Amino acid sequence: MLPPEHAVPVESPLIERFYAAHDWSVTATMLAPDFVWIDQDGKARKAKHLRSQSQWFEAAYDNAHATLDAVVADLGEPSVLYVRGVTHARARNRFQEPARIDVAVWTRFVITSDGTRIRQIGPSSVIDGA
Repeated sequence: MLPPEHAVPVESPLIERFYAAHDWSVTATMLAPDFVWIDQDGKARKAKHLRSQSQWFEAAYDNAHATLDAVVADLGEPSVLYVRGVTHARARNRFQEPARIDVAVWTRFVITSDGTRIRQIGPSSVIDGA
């Protein structure tokens, strides 16, 4: 989901930790008890589905990593963050399509009012790459 035009850059140690995490046990500690992931089809899913999707991706692709590119917010809704990340990965199976992923995505995050947990991830909008 693209950020509103009037969104401004903000810092979020929570989002920085989320993007730096490479282990589900670390990621899970950042999710609120009422966490919801909005998948690519717009369906609200639980944390276990995000974990399954992440495991599938890691099994299908080598050297998969996402980098945090920007965090912006509408100051009228400070618990809603728009995060631009870039994902890079190479297919494990040489016949798999796409063989390489380099994609930039805007994703909407809703965080708790104290900024310590993620309540929602998604929807997302691919803005560049394949």
